[in-house]
Amino acid sequence: MTERCRIPFRETLARRVLIQDGAKGTSLLARGLGPGELPDAWNLSRPEEVLAVHRGFVEAGCDIVVTNTFGSVRPVLTEHGLAERLEEINRRGAELARQAAGPERWVAGSVPPLAQFLAPQGALTFEEARAIYREQVRALIAGGVDLFNIETASDLMQSRAAVMAIREECDLPIVAMMSFGDDDRTLLGTTPQAAAITLAALGADAVGANCSTGIREIYRVLLAMSEVCALPKIAQPNAGLPGSLDGALSYPLGPEDFAGCVERLVELGTGILGGCCGTTPAHIRALRRRLSEIGDRPRYGQPRPLGAITWLCSRTRHAGFGGGLPLLVIGERINPTRRKVLREALRTGDLEPLRKEAREQLQAGVTALDVNVGAGEHESAERMAATVDMLQAEGDPLLVLDSSRPEVIAAGLARVPGKALINSVCATEASLRAVLPLARKFGAAVIGLCLDENGVPCDAPGRLTLAERILRAALAEGLAREDVLIDPGTLPLSASPEQPAALLHSIETIKDRLKLNTVLGLSNISHGLPGRPALNAAFLAIAVRAGLDAAILDPTQTPVRDSIRAADYLCGRDPGGAAFLKDVPSAEEGGGVARRPPGEPLAEALLSGAREELCAEVERQLGLRTAQDILQRGLLPAMAELGRRFKAREVFLPQVMAAAEAMQAALLLLSPRLASEGQKPGPLVLLATVEGDVHDIGKNIVGAMLRAAGYRVLDLGRSVPAGRILDQARENGAALIGLSALMTTTMRRMEEVAALARQRALSIPLLVGGAVVTEGYARSIGVSYAPDAVRAVDVVRRMLGEAAPAAAKDNLGS
Repeated sequence: MTERCRIPFRETLARRVLIQDGAKGTSLLARGLGPGELPDAWNLSRPEEVLAVHRGFVEAGCDIVVTNTFGSVRPVLTEHGLAERLEEINRRGAELARQAAGPERWVAGSVPPLAQFLAPQGALTFEEARAIYREQVRALIAGGVDLFNIETASDLMQSRAAVMAIREECDLPIVAMMSFGDDDRTLLGTTPQAAAITLAALGADAVGANCSTGIREIYRVLLAMSEVCALPKIAQPNAGLPGSLDGALSYPLGPEDFAGCVERLVELGTGILGGCCGTTPAHIRALRRRLSEIGDRPRYGQPRPLGAITWLCSRTRHAGFGGGLPLLVIGERINPTRRKVLREALRTGDLEPLRKEAREQLQAGVTALDVNVGAGEHESAERMAATVDMLQAEGDPLLVLDSSRPEVIAAGLARVPGKALINSVCATEASLRAVLPLARKFGAAVIGLCLDENGVPCDAPGRLTLAERILRAALAEGLAREDVLIDPGTLPLSASPEQPAALLHSIETIKDRLKLNTVLGLSNISHGLPGRPALNAAFLAIAVRAGLDAAILDPTQTPVRDSIRAADYLCGRDPGGAAFLKDVPSAEEGGGVARRPPGEPLAEALLSGAREELCAEVERQLGLRTAQDILQRGLLPAMAELGRRFKAREVFLPQVMAAAEAMQAALLLLSPRLASEGQKPGPLVLLATVEGDVHDIGKNIVGAMLRAAGYRVLDLGRSVPAGRILDQARENGAALIGLSALMTTTMRRMEEVAALARQRALSIPLLVGGAVVTEGYARSIGVSYAPDAVRAVDVVRRMLGEAAPAAAKDNLGS
């Protein structure tokens, strides 16, 4: 095995700020790499050029040399006919980086995105993604890397898979980065906070952002991460977004401007500074020079005190509780216990009743949902996974996975994009051995229930003893203290009048002695008694005063709902009463927090991405009105509302994709009737990813949105030559051509398509988009631009002079 760096990375990162190298792809373009040619292939065919790039960055002063393996995972290599050389390309990439770095610098293995979404947005499973990453990780380890860089991720599920794959193979340091847009969210809507919470919980050594835009914009992302995470941060921005100058790619930020934010970045806890697209040795030299001027001592956040905040997140949302923050409200109603309708739904696999329960609770204002898919024969890992998938499209709430079966919990955790809460582990050895490793592996927090073989103790000392046992085991497993919540166990008032006082004393004792956050299941306090909502509401207010941090409850009970904000305000957790006063008008008018009024059934189902519910409603309405009326007055206005919500960042791509798929299913039902009513098919739009680029996630989303808007779509797939694009457009009568490119090394192929179209006098308009594509670049090559999939529909309409397009009778391609 190749010799590794002799200097310990983690200890050095704790003492000084490190400099990472710059762009490989654009550096190799300058050395003759062809547009669309895979840079990683040069590890074998042109190793001297790759080595020269590495050495240029070493001479500029970098501490970390990153391998030229950004495309060296099986799905990408397969597209280039290099899958059988995966181990060789990765190992050689690490060896070349080591040859330049020597023993005094670190080599980081570059771990890329997979060019496809994971389920439920795509076909790739979480387990398959982990296996793909493990294959690359093993080869990079064989080549002698010192650490791993997870780079340019837009899908938090892929980042989770990558971190877990590395941890399954080794204990080398992990630097985990995601790529963010101008709105400080990833392509799938993940916030910097959610990314940092998730990746830190999984065991990353540093978190941050790469690619994105420029260094000043990345400052905002790292600032947001610093709100929730004290780990060292990494900033690896582009030299701005690329344009075209004299037929070549150009980047707006020169070395001095690029290094202009170094001091501010270091002040907020950045421990690694580097460069992505367009950055040269001159940019890295400027970083080193500026860092030497201000000093390389890191300014990381202070370690969290005992009793610190617990953070949870979904893909797009995050919330903290404990440490004096407002109560975390967890909806309890997705639970089939004593609920025949939900039991029957789970037995048959019908998720619609569960979807409705989720929707009602979210409209009542909960932050998180407890998910229990039954007990006994009807509880299964498959039902838990399917329910978690459904909830991601239904508002993407924070999730609390509730089961006594470890395999069911594991199935749910494998489908949660963020950091979930496990409900629960008890104080028995069997439970501790089964559940705590799952929390550590999947980066989850866990509820410790004060329950052992003898049941729930009746007094505070007994509960404290069990809480201490759970805490010791959790810390030994490697969980952070703030990720252990204690549920003292709620015993009914009807069974023992002393229990409310004992439970309150237990909360106070656990918080005082163990400095842990607490949670309880509220409804059990009133079990078997009349007037349950009033009892629940009163006890909740008292428990908040005793220090309760989270509660699992029924948010549809008006007294309980009203007491939540009031208790936070009265107990000093809502400074100035901002949250309470926001709810006062609706409480005075309607006796509680106002719920969103029910919408038109078609719109409700479509906006929720409920395909089966939407199709059933379409079939029902076909007996009442024309297909054109359903489309024009029901479905298309709902899609317009979806677009409005997306632009307002109220929903994100996972919800948009689910709605688009539901819309396509509805259009298939309507198509025969629309044809019989004389409806003509919509215009044909041809889509393709340009030659050499195998990343088609964005193109596929655009295609789904266009189909849902009534256009016919011919999708030519990935890495399509310019001549074939234009030939197919002419032969099929395309009204518009849409081109996609993710990489700076392939976006110049768009110019070739535009130039060839002009040469052939082809008058079909061109529309371009992609992660690195800008409006300025599009304008420079004489074509139109769309910034994202939702707005692409609006741009297509304007380009074709359309208002609301008719539904497509059929769609072509994939």
